[in-house]
Parts: sequence; C-alpha cells; structure tokens
Amino acid sequence: MLPTRHLALGTLRGTSWHLDLAESVIRTCVEMYHTTTGLAPEIIKFDTKGRLFISPSDEFSLLRPETVESLFVLWRVTHKDKYRAWSWDIFSAVERSARHNDNPEWGYSSLDNIDNSVAPKTKRKDSLESFFIAETLKYLY
Repeated sequence: MLPTRHLALGTLRGTSWHLDLAESVIRTCVEMYHTTTGLAPEIIKFDTKGRLFISPSDEFSLLRPETVESLFVLWRVTHKDKYRAWSWDIFSAVERSARHNDNPEWGYSSLDNIDNSVAPKTKRKDSLESFFIAETLKYLY
C-alpha cells in the first residue's frame, strides 16, 4: 500500500505515469473490501488468473489505515469524487461491522471474520490496534 500514496504524490513533481499506476493499484486495494461486511481481510492473495481470494485463516481484519490513507492522498491530488465515495463506503462498513452498536461506549474492535455469510453475526476481537484511531479514522475524517 505504501507505493500508492507515494506514486500519487510523485505526480506533483510532474511524473504523470505515477498517477496512472497509483489509480490502478488503489482499485485493487478497494476490491479487497468487496466482502460481506465491506471490510478488507488482513491478507489477500491472487490466484493464477489474477483474481483475488481470501484463505480462511486470513479472514480477520485489524482495520488497517493504508487503503484509506491512499484514498485520502489520491483525492487531495486529483479531487476525483470516487475516492471520497470509496472512503465513505469503507467508513460505513466500519460503522456497521466493527462498532459495538449494542453498547456504543465500547467503541470499535477488530474482527475475527470479515465474511459473515460463514459466521452470521460478525465476531469481534477483544482488542483494537492503536493505529485504527490514530490513522484509519483520521484519514476517514
């Protein structure tokens, strides 16, 4: 994920192909969020045909900031509304799946399984990484 935001920022120095590459990479990153909860797994793999797949042992989510940070930088560089829309989709998924809506004072937590078709009620971890509030929510704001 690191190269996406750096590629986008490289465009400010006049390297236009960097932006094309950054926009291609971020589309793949956003595809990782096409799960039943709308949240990305911690690890994603590609099959031999280039399609994304998730191994059962990798279906957890720590709510990492890299994709939303890249979306923020791409929006700042291009002002294309699709990056704000994709960020809103991710924020909505976080609110729907990672927030403790049954007891809002508990806040948010990481998820054990991002595919709630397997586990009908999303199982939350009893933990939350500090980068979620320090970075993920910052870029979504």
